[in-house]
Amino acid sequence: MYKPHEITNVNSIGVIMFGLLGDVFIRTPALKALKELYADAKIIAIVDPIGALALENNKFCDETIIVDRDKKNKINYQINKIKSFFAIRSKKLDLVVDMYNGGSSYFLTFTSGAKYKLGHYNSSKKNIYNIDYSHAQKIQGLTTYYKDSMSIINILDSKNFSTKPIFDVLDEINKKMYEYLLDLHYDYHKMYLLNFGSGGEEKLLDAQKYAQLVKHIYNTYQYIPLVICNPGQEYLQENFIKEYLTGTEIPYVQLEKLSLQEIGALVQNTTFIITPDTGLMHLSMAFDKFIYAVFTHTNPILVDPQNSNFIAVYEEFSKDELFKTQNITKEKLIAMMDTLFIQIKGSKV
Repeated sequence: MYKPHEITNVNSIGVIMFGLLGDVFIRTPALKALKELYADAKIIAIVDPIGALALENNKFCDETIIVDRDKKNKINYQINKIKSFFAIRSKKLDLVVDMYNGGSSYFLTFTSGAKYKLGHYNSSKKNIYNIDYSHAQKIQGLTTYYKDSMSIINILDSKNFSTKPIFDVLDEINKKMYEYLLDLHYDYHKMYLLNFGSGGEEKLLDAQKYAQLVKHIYNTYQYIPLVICNPGQEYLQENFIKEYLTGTEIPYVQLEKLSLQEIGALVQNTTFIITPDTGLMHLSMAFDKFIYAVFTHTNPILVDPQNSNFIAVYEEFSKDELFKTQNITKEKLIAMMDTLFIQIKGSKV
């Protein structure tokens, strides 16, 4: 086993970051931390196809290797597994950091050819890693996914690294979307993003409650929603507009399908976003924007950025409860929205 101070001559680092958008955003602070520790090393992120989107224009990621882990076709899965093996081996990695801690990552870590292999101290496959974690301070009790993720990096160095997610928007995309907002018939300073999409239906709030919230926002504060179109879940946007906005006095903008970069630019240039616990919530954390995050299933402490701009909306969780179905009332939704606007008003003083 190597002690952290024995890790030398690290010129290339592979970071396994499999998972959905939110999972990858949670791990982006690790890329920055690794760059701080090994300034001259090339950092290569190993991701699923969707994960690569979260790393667009990330200045701490020099390259990505996309691994297709779709198991629908067993032959293609095995072929892709072999391709991934050769792609990773070709990079001649010195250090592999396994942030996924699952079946695919175990295989790729073990066969990577890297001299140093780092994984989570709670891994069930500790034998494939060779960096000593006995000195590391293990997290006790319920904590955030961000801190748990960064605890892997803290095996290398106990420094208090930032856990803020990283997503940088290209200047030309930011300019394009800013001009888009200016061309609308409304004051973009009084617009917000409304996101429904989520990886799990248990995270979706009843559409009627969203409608009550949107009506309250317009009648009380005169703010107008930009309704996001989620790829693969276009029906959420279409049905909401058809059932609750068409023919009403509430103005709105129905967004087309946009790239993650374009959505990021809109987050930067509007006042706040309403979203379930999903990838766009983590993206928004990168900009320190106001986030009204609705938790219908997951305990918000797991993703809490400890930022006053983050408003977590839920009914009740016990101290150590990870998941619990939340029946969020209209009164709770409106009360928390009024809290958000107090925050917004205070930020403008």
